[in-house]
Amino acid sequence: MRVLVIDDDADFRTLALRWFRSYGIEAEGAGNGADGLALQRARPADVVVTDIFMPEMEGIETIRDLGREFPEVKVIAMSGRDSRMKFDVFEVARQIGAVRTFKKPFKFEELIAAVRELTGPMRMHPAQAMVVNGRFHLSHQDGKPAGDEPEPVTTTSGTTWTRQPKRVLVVEDNLDSMHALALLLRDIGHIVDYAINGYAALDAARRFKPRFMLLDLGLPGLDGFEVARQMKRDPELQATRIVALTAFGQESHRKRAAEAGIEVYLVKPVATQTLQDLLG
Repeated sequence: MRVLVIDDDADFRTLALRWFRSYGIEAEGAGNGADGLALQRARPADVVVTDIFMPEMEGIETIRDLGREFPEVKVIAMSGRDSRMKFDVFEVARQIGAVRTFKKPFKFEELIAAVRELTGPMRMHPAQAMVVNGRFHLSHQDGKPAGDEPEPVTTTSGTTWTRQPKRVLVVEDNLDSMHALALLLRDIGHIVDYAINGYAALDAARRFKPRFMLLDLGLPGLDGFEVARQMKRDPELQATRIVALTAFGQESHRKRAAEAGIEVYLVKPVATQTLQDLLG
């Protein structure tokens, strides 16, 4: 995955690049639209994050030109300036091709999550497993994506462990919890995607086709119970095993979960070994 950040604010651009790289995302920056287009022509990015108000070449013009030359690229528009225009600049950005918009200031975790949703799940690379303090840690080799078939690896104790990756969708509105759980699942060999609300979860499930959904119940808007009900009504999604990860331990919530089609009910905090045993 590759991201291009276009912003005339050098401090913001530097910080954004550091955040993307800290998540293992290749990122490059440009200070204006013209330089950004030049970089995109030289080294195409999957996602372009651009400010709307910039000198020399405005973001709206940049988005338009990106759409003409690179119709497959996903564009995220952002701005912290209150427009004096009599129209919504974010709506204009969406109309000419931006797929997400952000009003500065925003949490970088939210931007990372949006990029992840736009580009699809991160796949694990072929790995050797090491057992450290009772946990599996994977060291990647060759930088090639791993397949979905089981792959035998050897631990430092000399035993053979067959990694059987599952497609797991994590649905959690707490970004820190979502990233921590996603990283844990990837670390033990699974193929992971995630969503930060119920509506995004349904969209991701239709695209990603997960074997398991780890679902927080206390989601804003469309809550976890309704997500589960809609999953079970959809013939394409019925086979997904839904696991509730929630702070609600009351019997009434357990009953509602079962009625909604949730197969496993886990109360936070959940032990790593419990997830490993559940997912297999």
